[in-house]
Amino acid sequence: MPSITSSFRKELFKQNFRNVGWISILYLVGLLFTLPLQLAMALSKEYARSQYVSGLFDHTFFFEFQSLFLFTIPVLMAVFLLRYMHVNASSDFMHSLPIRRETLFRHQIGSGIFMLITPILFTSMIMLLFYIFVDVSDFYTLGDLGYWMLVNLTVTLLTFIAGVFVGTLTGLSAVQGVLTYILLLFPAGIYVLITFHVSYFIAGYAEISGLDQTFEHFSPIMDVLVTNQLEGQAVLPIGYLTLAIYLVISIVLYYIAMVIYQKRPLESATQAIALHSLKPVLKFSMTFCFALFVGMYFGETQSSIPWIIGGYLLGIILGYLLATMLIAKTWRVFTFENAKGILVYGIAASLIASIIPVFWQKYESYVPALDEVEYVYIGDTYYEYEDAKLYNDSLSFIRSEETINAIRTLHKEFIQHGDPLNRSGKYYFISYKMKSGEEVQRSYRLNPKEINTELKAVWETEDYKKLAYPFINLDPLSVQKINIRPHGPGNTEAVIVDPDKMKEFFSHIKSDINALSFEEMMNPVGLQSYVSISLNNEKDKRAYAYQRNTMIPTSYENTTKWLKEENLYDKAFISIEEIDHVNVYLMNLNQNEYSEEAYYEMMNGEGTAELQNHLEITDDKQIDQALNGSQNSFGGKYVMGVHYDDDDFFDVLSFNEEDAPDFIKDYFQEVK
Repeated sequence: MPSITSSFRKELFKQNFRNVGWISILYLVGLLFTLPLQLAMALSKEYARSQYVSGLFDHTFFFEFQSLFLFTIPVLMAVFLLRYMHVNASSDFMHSLPIRRETLFRHQIGSGIFMLITPILFTSMIMLLFYIFVDVSDFYTLGDLGYWMLVNLTVTLLTFIAGVFVGTLTGLSAVQGVLTYILLLFPAGIYVLITFHVSYFIAGYAEISGLDQTFEHFSPIMDVLVTNQLEGQAVLPIGYLTLAIYLVISIVLYYIAMVIYQKRPLESATQAIALHSLKPVLKFSMTFCFALFVGMYFGETQSSIPWIIGGYLLGIILGYLLATMLIAKTWRVFTFENAKGILVYGIAASLIASIIPVFWQKYESYVPALDEVEYVYIGDTYYEYEDAKLYNDSLSFIRSEETINAIRTLHKEFIQHGDPLNRSGKYYFISYKMKSGEEVQRSYRLNPKEINTELKAVWETEDYKKLAYPFINLDPLSVQKINIRPHGPGNTEAVIVDPDKMKEFFSHIKSDINALSFEEMMNPVGLQSYVSISLNNEKDKRAYAYQRNTMIPTSYENTTKWLKEENLYDKAFISIEEIDHVNVYLMNLNQNEYSEEAYYEMMNGEGTAELQNHLEITDDKQIDQALNGSQNSFGGKYVMGVHYDDDDFFDVLSFNEEDAPDFIKDYFQEVK
């Protein structure tokens, strides 16, 4: 009897190879093309290697194709290898063989794993021979090869076992393929849906920072494809701890799949869901996920609670009906019984969706205690904060207790005025680095006018100015060159290379910045010019690479006076001769948009203009007065578009009622 069963297994393997061996061969050919062949081609000619590489996951070895193989070949293997379970005739035949179900399952899965890992091991052996006999130090190390093999074996195994697990749950091969990818993406997908769901009801919830920190690690597909290639650092696609977790998950899924396979009824072939007990789970999962997805869509496009709730209701209906169609394999599901199902599952999904934000109530009101905070970052976005951490720029973090306490007071005002659905106004991002090592992050968007007093207390501090204007902390001796270019369609620029002149420039601009009031920081007067600083030291250059272009408005008296004395002013700023005309619109005083956004709307006949009439200015003296408006400000009563000779390009300024020139106020008084 042992010899007979052994013969059966040999014949089974032969049969498996006849059926799915082409997948293994395709995998081998693909790997040979992306690695050994590309390496041989690169070695046969002079090859300019990128400064920062990622070993065998570099683009030289077609990382994109490798990723494609990782997540298609194992799924194909699982689908075709378990095809016999999804066809009645072959299912009856295979399970009539004199072999236990458990043994049959292990044999089938073992065959699939063998045919998947063989191409990986064979390719690794060829790359090892290259390493031994050829100098490939410019391309990879022995450690890179070992890591590449480990990643491919682990991720291939996880993807294959996930496909096998799904294959035991369904009786349709097409459903098995689709559900396998849904399973691999599900942790990341549900995390995104819940994150956005919470952000609609909890003020300050920094959903973007949460996604950026952990999003890609919730799915092997995202973990491989969302590979952060940081400047100056080759980042591995997946960490070793994550690989260990993937291996454990693979083992767990394998044993669960075996248990399901042993209990799976033969007649479940051709059914969408093989186990009757899983059908309610599928219905609820699709109902809940579709509710969050459609709600997220309306939340991001409409930013309105009624629309979001409507999206949840629509998602509940769609999710339940689609799940029912999948299970019944028909579109004829519009019955009274299913209407009751929508009500039951909809109530369950709604209750869970309602409960989730409750867990974040303390999150919304929490402000760290002063003695628990090590340092604070405050700025516009999470991404700037990540850049500051990346380059370890200590000047981007505030450490003085006085300023930190002012930020805490400002944070309390953010909480009081914060609206989770506010999509207008200015972004504010705060990150507290706690002495315990944890980070507390909040993100808000609101009109600065609502918190002027608290903003003023923070922005006028020396600590904040060092953070907001980081270039003033530079040592002039480390600067190689300063370029000042006007904001406009022209190509002129002022260039400073003399060390003494650069020292004078820094002295004057630091003086202007230190003297800035909160109002001047919020609404810089006049058209601004870009300042680009080139540094001598490459390391310093990287440290400041993340900073936004420094801007100089014409209101910097010391700097502009010095530029005029050095005959650089005309090259550094826009001249009246380059301006063709200025259009002025009267705005609704209650509007909260940036002046630039408002001007775009009015050009298209939309927005919050009280009158469609506008004042066109062509007189040079009046244009000169108009250029004293504020750039990037909120709620200016008069919004102006400065159009240049090249009319495709324009800048936007605005005036408050008290600051506007008389001829502008007189014009709109007459129009009224």
